[in-house]
Amino acid sequence: MRRGFRVWVLGVFAAGLLTGCVLPPERNQSEPDQDASTQNEDADAVSADAVCACDAPRSANHFDAALQKLAVGDYEAARDSLDQHAVSGRDQAEEEASAALDLIEAISSRDLGPDSAAASSEGTRGSVLRLLLALIEDLQDQIADAQAENALQAVELEKREEALKRLRELTLGQPEV
Repeated sequence: MRRGFRVWVLGVFAAGLLTGCVLPPERNQSEPDQDASTQNEDADAVSADAVCACDAPRSANHFDAALQKLAVGDYEAARDSLDQHAVSGRDQAEEEASAALDLIEAISSRDLGPDSAAASSEGTRGSVLRLLLALIEDLQDQIADAQAENALQAVELEKREEALKRLRELTLGQPEV
């Protein structure tokens, strides 16, 4: 049950992270013969650092701020921003904050801090996604280790059961069926 919850938390957090209100401009399909220079001019017209033009409430900024702080490894500041987001009164704000706090706890408990060079080149989303991938990889390693340990324990159990069977045969003088 705990593994299913972790997967749910990661899914909710990743979905929230990847959701945005600024979409890339649509290309006009009626002009398929548009040359490369015109395409470059269109791309330059839309700034790479475009600000979200939607009317996002202030509490959304707390969540975004928490993601930015998480991306640089400032877990305490991220927790504070998520606490503010949780009390904002928005629908699902408490659930979002709770899931993000669980993620921060999982990342910080495994020392999966972001690489500062990668964080600066990838930006917030890329850095948080790298942290998520590192967390998933760590969890997969734990699962593989647990499965290997389980296989060893199964072999050991089989040996012990065989030894008990021989002891019963010796003490009772009859072979077990």
